[in-house]
Amino acid sequence: MASMELIESEIIALNAEVLANQTLLITLMTAIKATGTMQDPAITEVFDRSVNFLETRAISLGKTAAHGHVVGALGIVEDLRRSFLETK
Repeated sequence: MASMELIESEIIALNAEVLANQTLLITLMTAIKATGTMQDPAITEVFDRSVNFLETRAISLGKTAAHGHVVGALGIVEDLRRSFLETK
């Protein structure tokens, strides 16, 4: 039972870390945008490059790539894109 509690505790900690990183990323990009030093096309390029990187990585890994891991990462990038666009 203690082992399951440890695993659950680690999952909760990882989820918290991911949420914190996503929040920091969106807050940072929003602050940069507010300064006028980063315009929408540049921000869109950041998201596009992130998606391209993940897709290329998935292709290069082929069948060794964990499907849920890559699909999950792509979904997170798109969720972050939507979150950022909602801050306009």
